[in-house]
Amino acid sequence: MQVKINKKKLRVKIEIENEDIALGQILRKELIEDKETAFAGVVKPHPLINKFNVQVETKKENPIQQVIKSGNAATKVANELSEKINKSINK
Repeated sequence: MQVKINKKKLRVKIEIENEDIALGQILRKELIEDKETAFAGVVKPHPLINKFNVQVETKKENPIQQVIKSGNAATKVANELSEKINKSINK
């Protein structure tokens, strides 16, 4: 995975290469659930190009910190799901 970041005040554009867009969609979901996020979007520039862009605009907070916070929240949800699946399998 390669990541390029372009930050301007309360906005950030993150370009992620060699990863599935589902990762960006999960991050976007977590971002838009936070009240400090003014805008969060994910777009794949072309179906044959293996990259996507995540754009975030925040109301007050540093957008990079907002992305990190939302990424941590997504990780927590994924870990909880994994634990529930493992418990169901081990019954």
